[in-house]
Amino acid sequence: TGSGVFKFTSYSGVKKWSEVNSGLKNLNVWSLTISPNYATDRTIFAGTDGGVFKSTERGEGWVEINTGLSSLHVWSLAISPNYAVDQTIFAGTYEGEVFKSEDGGITWAISNAGLNKSYVRSLAISPNYETDQTIFSGTGAGIFKSTDGGITWTSVNSGLTNLTVQSLAISPDYAADETIFAGTLGGIFKSTNGGTTWTSVNTGLKDLSVPSLAISPHYEADQTLFAGTGIGVFKSNNGGSTWRETTYTGVS
Repeated sequence: TGSGVFKFTSYSGVKKWSEVNSGLKNLNVWSLTISPNYATDRTIFAGTDGGVFKSTERGEGWVEINTGLSSLHVWSLAISPNYAVDQTIFAGTYEGEVFKSEDGGITWAISNAGLNKSYVRSLAISPNYETDQTIFSGTGAGIFKSTDGGITWTSVNSGLTNLTVQSLAISPDYAADETIFAGTLGGIFKSTNGGTTWTSVNTGLKDLSVPSLAISPHYEADQTLFAGTGIGVFKSNNGGSTWRETTYTGVS
C-alpha cells in the first residue's frame, strides 16, 4: 500500500492485519513477491519507490538491497521457481528497465536488451524457468518475452489491441499449454501459444481496466482465474471465456 506492507495473521481465532514496516525506508509499495520456499527461508521481497527491500523474517524486518539498481521506482518483481538453488529474482521499474539478481538481491545487473523504454508494470516467470529460461514483461508499450533469462527481449503483441499492460498471469502448466493472460486498460487478453498471438476474453467483464490477475495453482483442472478491476473482482472458471462479478459475504 501507500502506507507500507501489512500482514494478515490468524491466531487463536483472532484474524487481523498488522503493519510490518520495520526497516522499510520507503512506504510506497508497488509489488511483493514471496519465496517458493517461504516455509523454510521466510523470505519476501518488496518493490517500492525507493528500490527493493528484502525480509528473511516473514516481513517483520526489512533490509534495503539496491546495489546495481540504477532505477529505484520498482513496480514489479518476479522470483525464480528454483530460487532455493539459483537465487534469481527480476525487478521491473517505472523507468522501463528490467534488472536481474542471481544472488538473492545482493547485487543487480541491468537486463533489458530489446525492451522498449516504457514502464514495466508486471513480470511473469515460467514455472519451468530452470529449463526454458522464459519470462514475460508487461509494459506501457505492450508485452515482451525473453527465452534466455532476460538477456534479450522480443515484442509479442500480435492481436493485443491495447498495449497498456498492467498485469500478467502465467499458467502453472505453461510447459504443456503455453497459456498466459494479460490485463490491460482495454480488458483481458489470452495467449495459448506462449505469447505469439493474443485474443480478447472479456465476456461478462464490466470494467476493462485490469490492474491485477491471479491464476489458480490447479488451473489445468479447474480453469479458474481472478481479475481485479476498478469496480471489484471478477472470476472465470472456464479459462477466461466468461467472467462473473464476485461478492464477498464474509465477516469484515
